[in-house]
Amino acid sequence: MYKRQVVSAAAGATGSMAGQIAKLRGCKVIGIVGSDEKAQLIVDEFGFDAAINYKTDDITAAVAALAPEGADIYFDNVSFSYDNNKPSLKNITLSIKQGETVALVGSTGSGKTTLVNLLTRFYSPTEGKIAINNEDINSFDLESYRSNFSFVDQNVRLFNDTISGNIAFGQKDKMPMDSIINAANVSNSIEFIEKLDNKFDSDIGEDGVTLSGGQRQRLSIARAIAKDSAILILDEATSALDSATEKLVQSAITKMQKGRTTIIIAHRLSTIQNADRIIVLKEGAIIEQGSHKELIKASGEYAKLNQQQL
Repeated sequence: MYKRQVVSAAAGATGSMAGQIAKLRGCKVIGIVGSDEKAQLIVDEFGFDAAINYKTDDITAAVAALAPEGADIYFDNVSFSYDNNKPSLKNITLSIKQGETVALVGSTGSGKTTLVNLLTRFYSPTEGKIAINNEDINSFDLESYRSNFSFVDQNVRLFNDTISGNIAFGQKDKMPMDSIINAANVSNSIEFIEKLDNKFDSDIGEDGVTLSGGQRQRLSIARAIAKDSAILILDEATSALDSATEKLVQSAITKMQKGRTTIIIAHRLSTIQNADRIIVLKEGAIIEQGSHKELIKASGEYAKLNQQQL
């Protein structure tokens, strides 16, 4: 679903917003207009990658020529401190490729959560910059930017609504039922939903009081799947579950990760052994990175943390 592609957009305010969102998704953006003057304007003003005059240009050829090569999240020499105190992050340079699963590891206060908070623009770097697809993240409208993230953590937030209303949260009037059912299937929620008297129309009470812990967590995963965001952030999503339920939820998370850039804030190292790359932080700096096997073999900080949890 997140294979990079070319997106066309008409000029105007709506076209500009569509272009911003498309750039975050790793797309090249082409404006389609009716004159050479307008074509130059939307490249300069809206930041589109190209513009096509549909009256004179070969649209098919222009789109093919702009096929994109890739998209990354890039931290460029990023430092950050709260209230000018001791730096929480120091000179972080890190590239995360589209579709890659990266785990952040380190003891409390190492900078894992701060790194994610900077990426999601809850704070701004004290020094350096963060880019997505070579675009400074501060150049994007905040609302459209954050729509590209889905969060799943142990603190499930459900609402006094139906199953379908919770899955389609924020998009209830727009989301097709097929999308809701697909999210329920991928998240392994369909199994318990089908047993409810009113199935997807069942009310779950305030904060999902009628559901078990595992059912609530799977429903929150279904919501993240239905949101269909490009970037997934996981923060100890299965820590409060029994082992049998954890397997179901972990299976749902694995399916959800396909085609998405995933960042895991790791506490239990047993949950991240299959990550493409593990980033080890200590006192706000990256001190190691590699696969689980590579880091165990290196006998450094990660191996030490892993031994402590055995």
